[in-house]
Amino acid sequence: MLSVEKLKETFDHVEKVWINRDHKELQDLIDERNKDALTLEGAEIKLIKTCNKKAKKEGRKEIPEDHDKNISSYYIQDKKRPHHKLGKPVISLLFGKKVHPLPSPLT
Repeated sequence: MLSVEKLKETFDHVEKVWINRDHKELQDLIDERNKDALTLEGAEIKLIKTCNKKAKKEGRKEIPEDHDKNISSYYIQDKKRPHHKLGKPVISLLFGKKVHPLPSPLT
C-alpha cells in the first residue's frame, strides 16, 4: 500500500497520490497531544479525589434535578479546582494562560 500504483489500483477515482515518508512533524504533534492528555487526566483525577474526600468528610449532598452545573461545584469552589498553565514549561510559569480542566458530568 506504500506505492502510487497500488493506491491508484485500490481507489478507482483517485487522480493524484502523494506519499509522505517523513513523519517527524506528525510524531511531534502526537507526543504533544499525549503530554496534554496526561496533564488533563491528572487534573481530572485530582478533582475527583478531592470531591470524594470532601463528600466522605462532610456527608454526601443531595443535588437538585434542575441543577445545570457539575456535581463537583457542590464540594469544591471554582478557585480551588486543579489548574495548570499553557505553554513551554519555564515560560508558562510566568506568562502562561491559567486553565482549569473541563469537569466531567459524572464527577
